[in-house]
Amino acid sequence: MKDFEYDIHNGYNYYGKELTDNSVINNIEMEKISKYDGTNSGGYITDLPKYVADRYGKEYKLNVSKRVTNMDGELQTDNSIYYESKNGFSYSEGNCGLISAFNYLKYMYNNRGFSRIPYSSKIKYDASILEPKIYDKKLKDSNYTVRNNKNISKALSDIRQEAYRINGGPEGLTVWESRKLLDYAMKEYGYSTRFKVIEIWDYNTVTSRIDKGQGLLWSVFGHQTYGSHTMFVSGYNTYVKTGKFLWWTTYSYKEFFILKDGHYKTDKFYDFNGFNGGVVVGGFVVEK
Repeated sequence: MKDFEYDIHNGYNYYGKELTDNSVINNIEMEKISKYDGTNSGGYITDLPKYVADRYGKEYKLNVSKRVTNMDGELQTDNSIYYESKNGFSYSEGNCGLISAFNYLKYMYNNRGFSRIPYSSKIKYDASILEPKIYDKKLKDSNYTVRNNKNISKALSDIRQEAYRINGGPEGLTVWESRKLLDYAMKEYGYSTRFKVIEIWDYNTVTSRIDKGQGLLWSVFGHQTYGSHTMFVSGYNTYVKTGKFLWWTTYSYKEFFILKDGHYKTDKFYDFNGFNGGVVVGGFVVEK
């Protein structure tokens, strides 16, 4: 856990990197959970029906499935500028706090009618001008490849510059700073929507907001697959098994989040069952 730090005032600081090869992420960076059908080599749940049937039993059937978007998720690797070469692998930025906020803006633009968010507008991002301290440092370090002047979404450019202003760059953002990025964007684009952080939560924290058509950002610390990471929560699935006890019908539920995790464009799923699904500490960014 040397790449992570928790502070009661500042939250979760992430100093790690994301490997640009997801197969390597799976095998090296993430601790593996016990393997079940429907998971890949890193313990990510990729096929939820197979996973539920194998881990909990075929008696569990999908009861409720809701999501706020079907969009492809934005990736940390695609939206990095600095790539570190280490041990024969290429690592992108540890920018999950930034990319989760970018995914939220993308969803608001695509699914909520926030048309003033400049998601589709592309600009050339000149890091030598917009974030000179990081740029100069990385450029002088032979372990880094700098991919400057990328054409990126103006929305991403705006919040990346804000991350540089409040944090010195896109890495190590706390859940509170991800919230600040969203507040900044809403103000910048002329919207009244603002955000808050929830540190005491349960499954209803997610379902109540998804039911209202609102996504969430979720920051986890100490998870067996994700380690310390911030993601966009786009929905939930609830499975149920019915039974009989005397003349009563009994119900047993299994609960899952739908994620845009920044590692994959497609949906991944989080198993909320058990002791918070293996999350030691976590917090949500939600709309006020």
